[in-house]
Formats: sequence, structure tokens, C-alpha cells
Amino acid sequence: MIRSVATCMRPALVVLLLTVALAAAPARASANNDAFFNEFARHVEAADSLSDKARDVISKALAGRDADSDDESLILEALAVMSPQFLAGLDAFDDEDYPATVEKMKPLTDAGDPYVRFYARAYTAKAMVQSDLLVEAEARIQSLLADIDDVRRYTLEEPELRYTLGYCQVQNLEYDAAKQTLEAFLHDFPDASPRFVMTARQMLAEIARRIPEGMGEVADLMSFSQQRLSAGD
Repeated sequence: MIRSVATCMRPALVVLLLTVALAAAPARASANNDAFFNEFARHVEAADSLSDKARDVISKALAGRDADSDDESLILEALAVMSPQFLAGLDAFDDEDYPATVEKMKPLTDAGDPYVRFYARAYTAKAMVQSDLLVEAEARIQSLLADIDDVRRYTLEEPELRYTLGYCQVQNLEYDAAKQTLEAFLHDFPDASPRFVMTARQMLAEIARRIPEGMGEVADLMSFSQQRLSAGD
């Protein structure tokens, strides 16, 4: 039902979570997220900017959350109802129009609503990754994770952000930093999405096989230079 309200606002919306890694099955509701959704429900009830209809639809959807719910989709669709601009950014992300995603999300990175604000910042970074703006994306993610308490309070994005930071560091040839980031990710989030866990392990294996100043590193440097030239650097 919550999706129908968003669809009425813009029929083209199909929320599709695209990430650096391969697509996977929906993330089932986790008891670890119960406190997050309880707090979000209280936020929705107190939000003066919401219409009664939107508040009612979101509240009913949250009340219906169970073990078969997809937590990530639930929060995204709720935010799409709360903010038409956020809805437009998700639509652009779904269409793989990542420059448009950044453009539409940018005004929301300082939004008054903290849930919208932090999710807009996360999706701006994701769009930059998809656009191969990996140096810029790394800086964005580092800035986000500097506010880790707020990231944990207002989003479910910490595991993906920390995985993606490691990915950016690998691509930006920061191998020691990437190793530390990815090992910490696997230690702290052993139950994270299998697509992130599997890819993190693969990247660590590649780092372990790396021969400093070998031909592989020369190829990496050439690839990095090409990526930066494409980014206009």
C-alpha cells in the first residue's frame, strides 16, 4: 500500500536498489533493525510536514513489518512518500541516470529531515561510484562515516557504506587502507548481504596476491589514470 502512494505521486517510480556488487534477494527484516523502525515510527507521528494521509499510510506499513518484510525497501518507500524530491532521485537512480541522481539528491543533503538528509547523502555517494567518480565518492563516504552515530540512527546504510569505502579504496590504489576497511567490514558485519561479503573477500584475496611494483600494479596505475582522465581530472 505504501508503494501505491508513491506511485500516485509519480507513476514511473520503481525502486530498484543498484549497488556496486551483483543484485541479490530482498534483505529480510532483522530484529537488529527493530529499534531503528520504532524510532522512525515515532518520527513519522511527530512530523508536521506530512499530510494525514501520508502519515497514515507510512504508519500502517511500518505496523505491518514482519519477518518477510524487506527493511531497506520499506524505509526507502517511506522516504519517497515523505519527500517528492527524494522520490525523483530514486527514480533517476533506477533509470541509471547517475548524474541526474546527484543533481536531484544534492539539495536534500542538507534537508531538515535527518532521515531524508542522510539517505540523500548515501545515494549521492552511490551514484558517484556508479559514475566512476571514485575519488569523489570515497571522500563523500568518509565524510558520512565521520558522523557514524547519525548514520546508524537515521539509516540502515552502514554496512554498505563501509563495504563501498573499501571498494573505492581498492580502485583508488589505496591497498593498505582498503585491506583495513574490508577486514573491519567482514569482522563487524558477518551477516551482511552475501553479495557484499563475497566481493569483499575476493578483493582481499586480490590484495594478498598483489606484487608491489609488478606488472599488475603498473596495469592498475594505468587503469586508475584512465578513470581519472574520464572523470576530467
